[in-house]
This record gives sequence, C-alpha cells and structure tokens, in this order.
Amino acid sequence: MQTHHRAFRALDAVAPLPALCDLADRAGRDLDHLGAPEAPVPDRGGPLDPLAVDYILQGSRLGTKVLKRRWHATDDPQVRAAGAYFDAPIDAEGWRATCDALAARPAAGPAADRVVSDALRIFDIFGTALACAPGEKGRRVA
Repeated sequence: MQTHHRAFRALDAVAPLPALCDLADRAGRDLDHLGAPEAPVPDRGGPLDPLAVDYILQGSRLGTKVLKRRWHATDDPQVRAAGAYFDAPIDAEGWRATCDALAARPAAGPAADRVVSDALRIFDIFGTALACAPGEKGRRVA
C-alpha cells in the first residue's frame, strides 16, 4: 500500500489522471488509518507518455484484485477497516482499451520506443517507492 501510494503520487505529478489522484488519495487514507509513516515521493523525472501510464495503472488495478482477496481474508479489524484503496472500482474495460490502444500503434519506431522506455521509468518509480518503505533501507530493487 505504501509503495502504491508513493508511486501514484509521483505519477500524478507528471501525468495527472483522475484515477491516479483517486488511488493515491484512497491509499493515503488507508495508511493514515493504519498509522503508517509518511515516506518521500520518488523522483519522477519529466513527462511520461499517457499510454505508458495507462498501461501501468490498468495492470496494477488487475494486480490489486489478487491483493484484495488477501485483504478480505484478514482477521485484523483495523486492517479490514482500511479498505478505501481496495474498494476502489476496477474498470474491467480499462485494460482491454489500453491493450487496444497499444495494438493500434506501430510496434516499432520512436512512438513505440517512448511507450516502452516510459513504462520502464514507471517501473523504476515503483521500485524506488518500495526501496524507501520503512524497514526497506538498503534493499536492492532490480
């Protein structure tokens, strides 16, 4: 949750999308509820291709479905009460629309290279967000 919160805040600063802002806010409310410490937002660099951001955002929402099952299974009432992030709607059509948009673009060339390099930059933002989590000092993120 802390990793997503920091990464979504960083991404929202360079690629403002309502979904990023909403997810960062939801995760922030849950972390406040759990008493989690604030951590710095990773350096995000310059602008990002919107399709690369959408690819990562939609993919992370699919991954959240897996985490949501684990969250629902907890017996800890404090954790169960921190559900704003996991209760965020998941746009089932969003992933398909992103895949369709990617398929409609040329697979090679400067535009394709930009999407790939920006997606990799976003993965680096998530890796940095993970590495700066409390208790993660010195952890290598590949």
